[in-house]
Amino acid sequence: VDRWKPGKNLVEPVSKNVLDKWMLSRLNEVIREVTTEADAYHTPRMTRELALLIDDLSNWFVRRSRRRFWKSEDDGDKQDAYATLHYMLVRTAQLLAPWTPFIADHLWRDLTKDMNVPTSVHLGDWPEPGKISRKAIDDMAQVREAITIGLSQRADAKVKVRQPLASVTVPDLP
Repeated sequence: VDRWKPGKNLVEPVSKNVLDKWMLSRLNEVIREVTTEADAYHTPRMTRELALLIDDLSNWFVRRSRRRFWKSEDDGDKQDAYATLHYMLVRTAQLLAPWTPFIADHLWRDLTKDMNVPTSVHLGDWPEPGKISRKAIDDMAQVREAITIGLSQRADAKVKVRQPLASVTVPDLP
């Protein structure tokens, strides 16, 4: 899309966008948790964390970033969105590799063409967790809770999601 290409090296992107900060913090949190659970052979807990990360990526990050991906101007925010999504997918492939080896390797090979990384996800090192912003994770949890409550109230009032509301009041984040 937009002829976007990743850099030659796999490094965590730096972005000012709150969605990017949250998603990268979630990834680093899950890398830490999956590593701990895998080392202890707690496969159900580990796979649950991976499933939640994939849900966060597809149902929250990508959906909330659609305007960023599809806007016509090619600004820094759009580039940050692409870089964050690419990094998330590559690291997720690494986390999935021991349990879904063929899919993970297919993703890895497609996403890392022309990069300075091993040719197979199985030849690389296990990812190390980076910086985790507790504030970004907690703030997004509050936003998601407010949205869940709002959707519930819409359902109770039989107001469809695509129907605009006259107003909404939510508490400020700390």
